[in-house]
Amino acid sequence: MCLMLADDMEQFIPILAIGGGFTVAIIGIIAGTVKSVVRSKHLEESRREIAAYVAEGTVSAEDATKMMAAGRPKWEQMCGWKP
Repeated sequence: MCLMLADDMEQFIPILAIGGGFTVAIIGIIAGTVKSVVRSKHLEESRREIAAYVAEGTVSAEDATKMMAAGRPKWEQMCGWKP
């Protein structure tokens, strides 16, 4: 009986390692997707708030453009790339 348990363990360890690796990879992909969705949601909320301030006249259009560009890399600002 003990020999059979040892034989099963030798086969179980690689399966466990591969399964664990896939599990970690899937969790990483899901976490990255959730992070991207949350970032996009907050960015859109910020844009809407800034647009509302411009509409009511509290903020000028030039200042709103600067606020929307803040926090983005310089190459995005130079190229006019918008996420």
